[in-house]
Amino acid sequence: MNTELKDKKSDLLLELALEERLEHDPDILRYRSSEELETVHRFSEEHDKRMKKIFKMAERTEKRAARRKRKLQMVAGISLFLCISAVTVSQVEAFRLPIVQFFMEVKERSTLIRSQTDDSLGISSRYERYIPTYVPEGYAAAEVEESGKGFYIRYERDQDWYVYYYWDKMGDLEADAENGTVREEIIKNVPAIVIQKENEVRINISIDVQRFYLNGTLSYEEAKKVMQSIDF
Repeated sequence: MNTELKDKKSDLLLELALEERLEHDPDILRYRSSEELETVHRFSEEHDKRMKKIFKMAERTEKRAARRKRKLQMVAGISLFLCISAVTVSQVEAFRLPIVQFFMEVKERSTLIRSQTDDSLGISSRYERYIPTYVPEGYAAAEVEESGKGFYIRYERDQDWYVYYYWDKMGDLEADAENGTVREEIIKNVPAIVIQKENEVRINISIDVQRFYLNGTLSYEEAKKVMQSIDF
């Protein structure tokens, strides 16, 4: 008998011996296949409910994460679009010029409206003609009050301010001139007393018992223009 045949015979005998051993081995017999099992283990109903709950929570978490990711992508896309649009628009001369002109017209109209409607600040028609029609650039009425003898309007611009007073029945007016300079000026052919003290200017104009008075941190040139715009 040749060597190859002997090897095959030995392998066959070993396989037969191994199969016989496996069929009678007590340790192997403990682990039968699933087909041989008479019953299948079932988890409790409470366990199944908990597992379903865990699976649902995991599914909701995944959905929230997906929605959050989509939102972030949308925001990033919109931001990029706006940035590109802003750069593109600012670089188009034909579009930029009308925009600049538009804002300039708005500013001019706002200044004009402000100057023309100061007489509608709640002041009665009795005193309308004595409201200054000129308001320095940037100033706006911040406080208005009227009484039986006159009215006042306070204007503000950032840290600067001035107050205009009018009285139709008032005697001599006392103004603080200590440590200041006092001089007489002519405004609209009417004598005016000008007091400049530190960073404030005061202008007083008296016509019979009427008094037109301004006090504030604006320059004398601007204060004079305000007084010149009064109908007295």
